[in-house]
Amino acid sequence: ETMSTADLLRLENLLVKAGLWEEAETLLVELGVRSPDVPDVYFALGNLYRDTGRLSQAVAAFARATTLDPMFLPAKNNLAVIYGSQGDFERSNRYLHEVLDWDPDNSRALGNLGLNLYLQGQISEGVEMLERAVESDSSAVQPRLNLARIYLQKREVRRAVILCRQVVDLDPGNAQARELIRQYG
Repeated sequence: ETMSTADLLRLENLLVKAGLWEEAETLLVELGVRSPDVPDVYFALGNLYRDTGRLSQAVAAFARATTLDPMFLPAKNNLAVIYGSQGDFERSNRYLHEVLDWDPDNSRALGNLGLNLYLQGQISEGVEMLERAVESDSSAVQPRLNLARIYLQKREVRRAVILCRQVVDLDPGNAQARELIRQYG
């Protein structure tokens, strides 16, 4: 009996969690040959490539996922993150705006756009986007951490510590938030 694409993607996820990167990649590449029109396969492959530092391959895989499904917002967001990390804010912001056009409350896209704007020197716009990200998702950790760091730079220690405590409530093992609370709380 052959496993379904969904079952194989679940297996790939387990392989990744176990640190069996090569086995996961082999499975995904074979799955891409078997199911070349399934965007989830390329999204998973893009995540694997990103997580193993192969960014150009990750970009190609995420782009394939968005070609197969132009509404595949997580793949567009991941493309934006890679381009932003490389300093290509124009391309990154374009992908983030595409996500937000379809999903205006997407906390990941809001948070990533906020960070991009901040890094581009658009401080108040960046803070506003990060605050929107926090408001739109009560469980979003990364925008809270980024906003806390910005508040610390602006000497708004109380606001930063409140956000760090929220992060620890959401993710008790978050070492970054715990360290910021230890230093400033």
